[in-house]
Amino acid sequence: GRTIGFPTANLKVSEDMLIPKKGVYYTNVVYNNNQFKGITSVGTNPTVNGEKITIETHILDFDKNIYDKELKLIFLERIRDEKKFDSIGKLVERLKKDKEFAKNRELYNKK
Repeated sequence: GRTIGFPTANLKVSEDMLIPKKGVYYTNVVYNNNQFKGITSVGTNPTVNGEKITIETHILDFDKNIYDKELKLIFLERIRDEKKFDSIGKLVERLKKDKEFAKNRELYNKK
């Protein structure tokens, strides 16, 4: 994601995890006791011919190095199905729309 302007946190997937249906989601990401908006892809990344299920989160307004750090994801709303795009350019166009969708949502506030 970094090479196309959408750096992602790539989460480890294990067999004992309950994973949502393939697609793109509006999520909130909790890191270091702070909460951020995110867009999360669950799927095989078909545009780049991926084969295994991955979970990747682009965190809005965030630029820290979080390799090997623990994150908590809160899945809030499904944005769309996973799709194979004709080009990386078309994928980037759609990611910009997904990001705009997330910007216009509220942070989850557990009361």
